[in-house]
Amino acid sequence: MKRTLVFLLLAPASMFFIAWFMHADPNAKSPGFLPFVAMVWSFLSLSASAITGPVDGYLARSLPIVLRAPLTTIVGAMAGATVGCGFAFIAFRLLPPPSVLISFTVSCAVVMGGCSLLSHDHGRQRPTSTGPAGL
Repeated sequence: MKRTLVFLLLAPASMFFIAWFMHADPNAKSPGFLPFVAMVWSFLSLSASAITGPVDGYLARSLPIVLRAPLTTIVGAMAGATVGCGFAFIAFRLLPPPSVLISFTVSCAVVMGGCSLLSHDHGRQRPTSTGPAGL
């Protein structure tokens, strides 16, 4: 439950603010196209986090956090690139510019890796037993 909330609520909100701060012009008199770009990044990251969250949950069963976070980051980057290219191709019939695709992919990777770290149960590790199995 905690993993679902982190990936589906925190990731789109983080991507909204990342897009806002990356593309904001401090000298502009009005925000212009910026709220739309931030909203699109937020919705696209929702799709990427819907892909990455279950993968992180599956990896949590067998891998420690040291190995799981980088793998989740890689999956988040691949999901971000796939979702971004798919959206641009469906909406505009062309691929997005490389600068936009790379910034979205890197932002998705960082956010999904952070969500993996935040959703980890740090204090709930099962103790290992050193005694016989029947006791």
